[in-house]
Amino acid sequence: MFQLYNIIVFLTITIVCSGIFSQLIFQLFFEISYVTDQEAEDTLRRIGGSKLIDKFENGMNQQITRGGANLSVGEKQIISFARAVVHNPAILVMDEATANIDSETETLIQYALETVKKGRTMIVIAHRLSTIKNADKIVVLENGILVEQGQHSDLLALNGVYANIYRSQIKSSDLR
Repeated sequence: MFQLYNIIVFLTITIVCSGIFSQLIFQLFFEISYVTDQEAEDTLRRIGGSKLIDKFENGMNQQITRGGANLSVGEKQIISFARAVVHNPAILVMDEATANIDSETETLIQYALETVKKGRTMIVIAHRLSTIKNADKIVVLENGILVEQGQHSDLLALNGVYANIYRSQIKSSDLR
């Protein structure tokens, strides 16, 4: 029988802006008691959270308001990534990691994704294709059915569903 600790170490799922309640930043890491304050801070800094920690006078001891109202969407995402990665899971599932964010925050999250993917299998669920274009394998589903798979360049060459979505996202980002 798996214990909770074993499941978290093997598989961790992070979703867009996972629940953040009124507490100190470092307390967000204590679902599992073996994480020390220093491990939490080191993990957050390693994936690009230094700016977040340093912007607060109290650093990791900063009080976060209910729902994380004193954090941006991107800062909540970085904390979610750090909370997942601190457990060093073999498989990490990221659901819509770059949804509803601006370009500057997307760059920060792209760095975090590149950092957290090292040494593990990642399953990334994304509608924003810039999130996944560097993936080893992209699987395209349409109405729940696999329609294409391959690497970014291969899927663009197919000129199918992926290529159409990618072109439409590039055009819409050029308009901003």
